[in-house]
Amino acid sequence: MKRFLAAGAVLALLAFALVYWLLWASPGPAQGPHRLVVPAGTSFYRMSDELVKQGLVPGNARTYRIMARIFGSSDPIQAGEFAIPARSGGARVLDILQHGRPIQHLITIPEGTPSILVHEKLIAAPDLTGPVPVPAEGSVLPDTYSYQRGESRAAVLKRMQRAMDVTLDRLWPKRTAQSFVRDRREALILAS
Repeated sequence: MKRFLAAGAVLALLAFALVYWLLWASPGPAQGPHRLVVPAGTSFYRMSDELVKQGLVPGNARTYRIMARIFGSSDPIQAGEFAIPARSGGARVLDILQHGRPIQHLITIPEGTPSILVHEKLIAAPDLTGPVPVPAEGSVLPDTYSYQRGESRAAVLKRMQRAMDVTLDRLWPKRTAQSFVRDRREALILAS
């Protein structure tokens, strides 16, 4: 009887190790690198269905959720666009979604760029959405700005203008007494 119980325990342990390897730790089914977008507010429960649908994890969504609950971190997944390397297993995919860095897209506004060209750069960015007005001349701080796929053009423009406001707020009090500009608007006109 003891021998039968020991053999049963060994078989159960082997079965568990096999399931662990096949559904969690082994290389995943996706043959090539993959980009995955996690919309803001998406739960792991809902995303697990998408992971199976896109062929990024083996098995079915329910099994993947169970494996994640047992072996994975309880940290929430992040919103954003993620690069999933080829053959990433279930454990690696979950780790990327929880702790990986989302892909950042960049748009650069050089010094002296006229507002119409700022507008055209925003319109030309394929990963941004929605309309955007032509900003007021000198209202955008020259810099490189990151954005995520699906973000609105208006939101990126607002960040650019806010950066200019913050910079002006920081620099305006430091002007000299001999300065001939009377207000921030005149300073912007002179600078542009």
